[in-house]
Amino acid sequence: MSYRYCMMRNTSTAAPKVQSVHRVLQLLKLITARGRLSVTEAAEALGVHPSSAQRLLATLVADGFAVQDEHRRYLAGPEFLQAGQAMTREPLQVTLRPTLERLYLRVRETVHLVTLIGSHTHHVDGILDTSHSLRFGGRTGVVLPAHITSSGKAILATLSREELDHRYLSDPNNSAGVRRPEDMEAIHRTVAATRQQGLGMNFGESEDGVAAFGQSLGVVDGQHVGLSIAMPSARFSRELVARFRAHLDATVAEHHAAATPRRPDRLSRPSLG
Repeated sequence: MSYRYCMMRNTSTAAPKVQSVHRVLQLLKLITARGRLSVTEAAEALGVHPSSAQRLLATLVADGFAVQDEHRRYLAGPEFLQAGQAMTREPLQVTLRPTLERLYLRVRETVHLVTLIGSHTHHVDGILDTSHSLRFGGRTGVVLPAHITSSGKAILATLSREELDHRYLSDPNNSAGVRRPEDMEAIHRTVAATRQQGLGMNFGESEDGVAAFGQSLGVVDGQHVGLSIAMPSARFSRELVARFRAHLDATVAEHHAAATPRRPDRLSRPSLG
């Protein structure tokens, strides 16, 4: 009797969870088929209230499977694109390794390649400093809140206020630590300062004793990507800020120049005379 009751209870509690998973999968199919999807369109397709569709879409955004455009419509996010193209595309660690190496050769400090996932930065690749006895050990594989890392700040500075809010406030686990309106306002101030400086800077925010500087590389293969330079605070001096900014900007410019296809030279028109 008790066993039957437990089975019935487990079935009734599991059903809503299965239905939610089904709806999320339906949303991913709709985004794939239509390219872009509004909350109203999602609600109509699923047969649910717009607020329910909004929560499901917000979950996809928080986990990196969807992003919002300037018209607040949803499209495929970096995690979704990466999963769908994993078999046909080289990972960023391969395609952007030459860019990371160029930055390292310029600064001879520890450098990282990062991607933005929801409200966090994922350090997907790095080259460690070997030329100084006092050096930073590296963060490859580490995931941190974007607003406390130099590259994360630089990437966030390229986003609209609406997308920034959505990435943080739609996180169902609140893993970035935004619990009050004041927390979000502090992030907006940090991003505004980064935008004005033209450089992401981090002095001991993500790790004591570390100074780091970052720049956005833009969107590569559907993912927001950034570069960072890290060093022990004990070796940092203010004169290095301008130098690191110049090296980051030069590396980013070289990447964009290499990624932009060259236009063919125009053929000269034959003379009619």
